[in-house]
Amino acid sequence: MKRALQILIHSRMINGEPACGRQAASVTNKKIKIKQMKKLICLFILTMGIISCSTDDNTRIDNADLIGKWNWTNTDGGIAFQIHETPESTGKIIHLSLMENDTYSITENGNEISKGSYELILKKSIYSGELERFIQFPENHQYTGIVMKGIIKTYENNKLDISDNNYDGIGSGFVRIE
Repeated sequence: MKRALQILIHSRMINGEPACGRQAASVTNKKIKIKQMKKLICLFILTMGIISCSTDDNTRIDNADLIGKWNWTNTDGGIAFQIHETPESTGKIIHLSLMENDTYSITENGNEISKGSYELILKKSIYSGELERFIQFPENHQYTGIVMKGIIKTYENNKLDISDNNYDGIGSGFVRIE
């Protein structure tokens, strides 16, 4: 009986540890490894989040040539080029003011009819096939008779065009007054 008890005790001892202690150590090691993996995954996600963040300052589109007060001269286009509006034909004197801080105001016959912020993005032009500046005014603006969303270009230092970037679309022209 004594020998049977010694064999039983010896079989329960492995490497100097009781068998149940070794199992507990194995479970504890697994828990530690799981915690380490969780920390590594969290660290990886945090690192990817930081790397993927960027500031708008890096992608800001230059608007220096747009800043100023512009007098509307015409809106033309449409299917079969049937739209031809001018200050003379509409009785409207429209001024578009574009400010440095990406804000704008529109006056019609001296009364402010719209103001807020505009956005400049790069968009593929149907005219050139290249990425060009595209201006977007808020959707909640009052109809003014001018194009409020389109490819925007300046030329000859005192002329500005906004074209809606659509086939059979329309465009509005302006001249700088300030």
